[in-house]
Amino acid sequence: MPAQISAPVEAMPQGGSETILVVEHDLAVLQVTTETLTRAGYTVLDAPSAGAALETEAQHTGPLDLLITGVLLPDCAGAELAARLTATHPELKVLFVSAYAGDPDLPSTLDATHRVLEKPFSPRDVLRRVRQFLDDSDSGRGDNKPA
Repeated sequence: MPAQISAPVEAMPQGGSETILVVEHDLAVLQVTTETLTRAGYTVLDAPSAGAALETEAQHTGPLDLLITGVLLPDCAGAELAARLTATHPELKVLFVSAYAGDPDLPSTLDATHRVLEKPFSPRDVLRRVRQFLDDSDSGRGDNKPA
């Protein structure tokens, strides 16, 4: 009987203890993303709209390290939500979720504290991208490319 060769199994990326606000109007994507990040040890706040996200943020008394938001939300643009939240949380990093890198609804100027994650993404993809972004001490050195 021939020997079977198995492909190496890639370990899931490391999680963390940071607090992440996930804002996504697609409830299935919101649920999977929230569950993935929670299982990895992150404190996760979630909201299906910008209005709900602002209410959640107002009630949250702890730190807020990362915002993961869709580019387009039912009640405003993700960039507008990011601007409102970074006004009260200047160190907040923002990961925009978009269907494609050339999305015309992405902010025209992405700085080192803003990145893009393209849909579709797997749980492994989001964990890897989040951890890399949070660990990047100088917030990306201009790396605003999709994961």
